[in-house]
Amino acid sequence: MQSLILYLALALAVYKGAKIFNNERNFQFFSVISILLSPVLIYFVKLSQIPSTLILSIAVIATIILMNAKVHYSAVFALIVISYLYYPLSPLIFIPLILISLVFFQGKDSLKSKFVFLGIVLLVSIASLIVYYQRDSNGFKNLFSIYNHIGIINGVNASRGMGIENGWPLFLEKIFFNQSWYIVSGFFTWLSNISIYKFFGLDYTYSKDFLENLTLFPRVFIIPFLLGLVSIIRSNIKKSWLLPIFSFIPLLPFMFVYPSIPKLSYLPSLPFIAFIVSFGFISLNKYLRILILFFAFLEALITLIYV
Repeated sequence: MQSLILYLALALAVYKGAKIFNNERNFQFFSVISILLSPVLIYFVKLSQIPSTLILSIAVIATIILMNAKVHYSAVFALIVISYLYYPLSPLIFIPLILISLVFFQGKDSLKSKFVFLGIVLLVSIASLIVYYQRDSNGFKNLFSIYNHIGIINGVNASRGMGIENGWPLFLEKIFFNQSWYIVSGFFTWLSNISIYKFFGLDYTYSKDFLENLTLFPRVFIIPFLLGLVSIIRSNIKKSWLLPIFSFIPLLPFMFVYPSIPKLSYLPSLPFIAFIVSFGFISLNKYLRILILFFAFLEALITLIYV
């Protein structure tokens, strides 16, 4: 029951958030439909499970709505605190989201109030990470799994050892082959792992884990998604060009996860991908919309039956 409530809450948040980027009713309708037909979300509703990233997904889109509505900053701050309780690295998502929102959404606020609020968010975020590390250092290290991966560790140590064998001074070895190499490795692995096709199950990978084989959106939605991207690029629709940026920001913390990004880590990006899909839908004619929705409903029904 709780998973169903959160499922509907996310759909409601997406409906409200859609108004920020386009006021057309069709746009809001297709945004909500894109969320409701998500095979992964249907999977969790049927099994009555609540992944923490689903709560984070609601918090992310709610933050954008609140920032655009010019409400009191305390509401946004409360969302950040709640998100931290479910996912300790959530500050790495909210800091860039809030920074961009302060620039593009909160136009009437004074520069001083923006800096004060951003400063408070930064201080609380840093404090929360320190508290979590002090409370559970092993759990903190697990979130930064790249530092625990034997392949990366051996690679850095081997590079350092080769330098020592060639007569490099030890202090130079520590400068050039230190823990920053973990971040470099993580960044390039992150880039290679992030693929927009993973949202639509077009990466053609198979896993023994049933959940990993489910798609975040019906596969046929890749058509309106690509059309939506073209529509955003070719037009000057207000704020819509921020959607690709917002889609990638929730994935930033997983730069430190090695060797691959779990499927559930993509959930906080779902609302923004749904908006792009919706831009594609409203550019299609009536018959193509019906055809695409038919195949999407069919995929959702199959998921509902066989889960």
